[in-house]
Amino acid sequence: MCGQGVQFKLSNSAFFGFSREIRSIRDAVSLLGNETVKNAVLSISVFEATKDQKESAGLDKKEFWRYSTAVGSDARFVAKKMRIQWEEAFTAGILHDIGKIILGGLYSEFYEPVLKSVEEKQLSLFEANRRRSNSITQV
Repeated sequence: MCGQGVQFKLSNSAFFGFSREIRSIRDAVSLLGNETVKNAVLSISVFEATKDQKESAGLDKKEFWRYSTAVGSDARFVAKKMRIQWEEAFTAGILHDIGKIILGGLYSEFYEPVLKSVEEKQLSLFEANRRRSNSITQV
């Protein structure tokens, strides 16, 4: 039932802008399409799988998902303009930084100093990761 509720909420959201309410899974799949439903379920599953992680290395998960959704929307817009697979572009945009959540949850002792360097020293994430990796390998 949880999956159905999410699917109906997604289908009825302003994001898709349908003029009538979606009341069944058949309607949702019919209006959204198989690829959109598949990609939405994948994105929601990743979010659900990571929402209860105790460790986060200081990463603001709410802001992370807000940003990821914005990137997904931008990717969808560009893909539609280019007339390419917008559903896949949307999913790629949402999931493009998922490694941050995984690193924050599984390796917070490594990743927390990286995020601190980004914030305090105004480094790019790439540069902060490189410096952190170099400092560990030189020990």
